[in-house]
Formats: sequence, structure tokens, C-alpha cells
Amino acid sequence: MVFIAQCVMCGAIPWLLPYWPVGVCLLVSAVTLAVLILGYRHLGWWGPRRVLRVTWQQSGQWLLQLASGKSAGGWVLTERSRVMSWLMVLRWRDDESCAQVIIFPGELPRAEWRRWQARLKLQAAAQTPVTMDG
Repeated sequence: MVFIAQCVMCGAIPWLLPYWPVGVCLLVSAVTLAVLILGYRHLGWWGPRRVLRVTWQQSGQWLLQLASGKSAGGWVLTERSRVMSWLMVLRWRDDESCAQVIIFPGELPRAEWRRWQARLKLQAAAQTPVTMDG
């Protein structure tokens, strides 16, 4: 839903600027939409690297299911992951690719949110793969 709203804004904002010719507005709209789509695809939020499901097993192993159909273990949480009281940015890598997810508190049940934060903090203290901010 956010993606659709961003596409509408990227397409509409150039038309709100006065005195721009129609051709310039079309060009600016097309370029901003292309940049938005390519950015989402590069980040893995859209396209074959989009994460559909994340399972964090008790053993500490991560299982990710990607939109490309790839579903396997062996994902390693990278040191570029961030955990804050209001946001979790989790980045994984395996031998072939990388994936990332941004999780806000409302996306998980409250007890699950707290459990993930506690486990990630313990993992950060033990292995230092996650940087704690806030």
C-alpha cells in the first residue's frame, strides 16, 4: 500500500508545479517512478529477493522464504542489522545473495516483538553481529 502511495506521489508532484510544459512533467514523472521502482528492487523490497517469511529457530538458525521461491536455511544475520526500541532492520546473507527486512512494532504481536528484541540483544552480546541503537 505504501508503494502505491509513493508511486502516485512521484507521478503527481511534477504536475503540481506551475509553468512546466506537459513534456517536462511527463519526463520528470517517468524518471521519478523509475528511480522509485529500481530503488525498491535494489533493496529487495520488490522483486525476486523480497522476503515473504522469516523463521528464527530456537537453535539460532534463520530460515527465509524469498519471492523467487528460494526457501532454505543457512542465512547469517549481518553486522549491518540494527535493533532499536521502535524499529528492527534485519539484513542477512548467504553464499549467493542478501536479503533485508524492516519491521515496525505494529507488524508483530507485542509479546513476539519483545521476544525478538531480547533474543537479538543476547545474540549481539554473544557474537556482536547486531548493533544496538537506543
